[in-house]
Amino acid sequence: MRLTAAQAKLSHLLSKIRIAGECEVIEASLKEMPEVSTLKQYESASKKVGFDSMLPEGWNDVSFASKPNRVSRLLRLAELVAQFSAHCAKPASLVYIMLPIPREGSSPKQYCSLLAALSNSIKCPTVFIRGNHEDVLTLYS
Repeated sequence: MRLTAAQAKLSHLLSKIRIAGECEVIEASLKEMPEVSTLKQYESASKKVGFDSMLPEGWNDVSFASKPNRVSRLLRLAELVAQFSAHCAKPASLVYIMLPIPREGSSPKQYCSLLAALSNSIKCPTVFIRGNHEDVLTLYS
């Protein structure tokens, strides 16, 4: 019920600003760990840039089932967005992602690397948006 209401609000907002688009709700779980290749790629990027990856303890041990934390959930979200934007019946031509709110005390390098991880695997243009829960449209001419 809640997803249907959110889908209806988004469809209404798109029609208000005259964007011909479709809203598709995809149910997926962020409680699963991302693929090991995604985790390794993120960890190598964190070592190269020089910040703590903050991945869950024991993520690289195959026998240990890690409990996802905030970073691994965002990496799983990146996998899902890439998968569903490219492999649907009608591939996406543009993807909008709400910016995740950075944690207080987290490094700017880590935040930017998470944004890069969110958009790297998506084959179409990606727009990060952030709002304050107000319906506002600003046009500059």
